[in-house]
Amino acid sequence: MIQNCPPGKNYETILDNEECRIDRVWGEEGSGTSVCYRIFPGVMVTYSDYHMKACDYGFSPDCDILCIDYCKEGRIEQEIENGAFSFFEEGDLKVGRRIYHTGHAEFPLHCFQGMTILFQMEEASRSIADQIKGFPVDLYEIQRKYCNDKHPFVIPNEAGVMHIFSEMYQLPERFKRYYLEVKILELLLYLDRMEVENKKEERPYFYKFQVEKVKAIHRLLTENISRHYTLQELSAMFELPLTAMKSCFKAVYGDSVFAYMRKYRMKRAAKLLLQDEELNVAQIAGLMGYDSPGKFSTAFKAVMGMAPLKYKKENRF
Repeated sequence: MIQNCPPGKNYETILDNEECRIDRVWGEEGSGTSVCYRIFPGVMVTYSDYHMKACDYGFSPDCDILCIDYCKEGRIEQEIENGAFSFFEEGDLKVGRRIYHTGHAEFPLHCFQGMTILFQMEEASRSIADQIKGFPVDLYEIQRKYCNDKHPFVIPNEAGVMHIFSEMYQLPERFKRYYLEVKILELLLYLDRMEVENKKEERPYFYKFQVEKVKAIHRLLTENISRHYTLQELSAMFELPLTAMKSCFKAVYGDSVFAYMRKYRMKRAAKLLLQDEELNVAQIAGLMGYDSPGKFSTAFKAVMGMAPLKYKKENRF
């Protein structure tokens, strides 16, 4: 049995029938939905789409399970053990047993889209064997292969995996459940034959004080967008060694400080171009901390794919 958080102040079940359950959760700065399909007895597929800062979803397994997670977009921050945090990012496949799972997730980019295929091991093994006679994959062998320690097995950007999951996002609703049956079996076959040597990525983990300092750095940078801080300044201000600061920032936000802030500034600038008719390109460049409109235009084109005036013309309406 998998226990989910009950309907309450920040949580509601929109639909629940034999084939599908749709839940909505809302919290800090946004909301999210999850759509869970019951495929075989003991096998569920959940599509998650969150646009918020964090959520508590009360997931609490009380039986032996195997979870295969895929991140399509965004990233998740989760505590893995004793105040240490890891990050699940775009293109990742994660296979685990949810041993360290608090039911709380943070979304550093305020968005996450992904899928989870959950197997309740005893029931799922029996039901797959009953419905697909002679299916050559043993779920318990998959669990032993990928879950030989307490922490999840993470594989980044595996082409075959990404292809399988991309097709799961293109299924016609009318036949979705039946297609999912086939895609789940295809994924199990893929994982069964995949050589795991050199596939697993050893992700660094970071302690709470490091993550909190990096988030404070993020607040400083985004609230003072016209100011260009050096990495050395930030390291000294927040008493965080330069190397640790750089690696932790990239883990939390997916980019280096410089790359992240360039994208952040250009996206803010793009909004100003469309929303404030009184500001010209030079003024917007100044607000973003650029003293040269030419350098600003070069950065804008690199991020947004076109020069500021062309962007304004093509997106104005």
